[in-house]
Order: sequence, then C-alpha cells, then structure tokens
Amino acid sequence: RRRRDAAALADSEARYRSFFQQAPISLWEQDYSAVKTYLDDQGLADEATLLAHLTPRVVFDCTARIHILDANDATLELFECEDRLLLAQEMHRVFRREAYPVLRQGIVALYGGQTRYSHETVAYSLQGTRRNVILNFTVIPGAREDYSRVLVSVLDVTAQRQAAEEMK
Repeated sequence: RRRRDAAALADSEARYRSFFQQAPISLWEQDYSAVKTYLDDQGLADEATLLAHLTPRVVFDCTARIHILDANDATLELFECEDRLLLAQEMHRVFRREAYPVLRQGIVALYGGQTRYSHETVAYSLQGTRRNVILNFTVIPGAREDYSRVLVSVLDVTAQRQAAEEMK
C-alpha cells in the first residue's frame, strides 16, 4: 500500500511539475518574506506612510529582496534567457523605471493584506526587447503571514497592444 501511495504521489508531482513547466504563460514562484521583513522593520504605520516611503530606489531595493523559487520555460522564453539563476540576478534589467508605479502598487497591495494584484506594465527581455505585459501576483494560501510563496504570472500582450494601436 505504501509503495502504491508513493507511486501515486510521485505521478501527481510529475504531472503538476509538467503542468507548471509547460504552461504557455510565464509562471514564477517567488518568496517575498524578505520584503515583508524589511517593511515590517521600517515601522510604517499606515498606507500613506508606506506610499511615502516607497520611492523608486526603495521599490527596486525591495524587488532585489525577492527570491525566485522557480520559473517555468515560458518565463525563460519571454525574457530571452537560458538560465533561471541568471534571470534572477538580472531582474533589474527586466523591470525598469517604467514599471515602478505598478511594482509600488503591488507592494502596497500585498503589504496591505490583499492576496491578489494585477496590472499592465512594461518589461524587457535580457536582450532588450520591450514587452507590454500583464503582471499578476497571488499569495498562496498558507503563506499569507510571511509572503513566503507568491505565484506570479506574466502575460505578454505586446501583439494585442500593437494591433490596437494599428486599428486606431
């Protein structure tokens, strides 16, 4: 019975790992606990104080504190990168100053207790290709206290954006 249960568990894990890795959109699992610890240590009393504190430099310092636990194949393709570790090291090249307002609001939303956040912004591949993307954050149940597991999806809407511009 134990062998059968272990085999069923291994099969289930392989199926879900395949689902994650082969999904057609960019999926990341990230750990935001260092961001939460940093913000907790700042003693920010309310949302207005938090917003005032989140200058572009602080927001990008916060993004540097995010630990990428996993990223799927579509993520590497979207950001034109062959290695997950390299992508993690080069995040400052992916989300630049144009993304600041969205990243800032995402931090405010998560720190304020929301478990989901979604907004359109601009991102760049490591080769410099500009992309219009919809960035989604979802805090995984069980990680709402420390933000240790946040699922991030990045949907490339560049073609739709260009088509809309052409129609105008």
